[in-house]
Amino acid sequence: MGSGSDSEYYLFECPKCGDVNKHKGKVLDKAEGENIIVLKVKCEDCNSVGLIKILKPGNIEIFDFD
Repeated sequence: MGSGSDSEYYLFECPKCGDVNKHKGKVLDKAEGENIIVLKVKCEDCNSVGLIKILKPGNIEIFDFD
């Protein structure tokens, strides 16, 4: 993956927190292709780390948190 900016954040519905609120996630790493963006994020609330895959057509988010 590419490098994430030190001050870059992404708002998302954290699957680990399990509520319907948007959570602030620090972007640890970022890679971008023609049709997809992959973000490695750390939730500021529960400190879990996972991947968010954003499919550009349709702006669909796929979460991969353990």
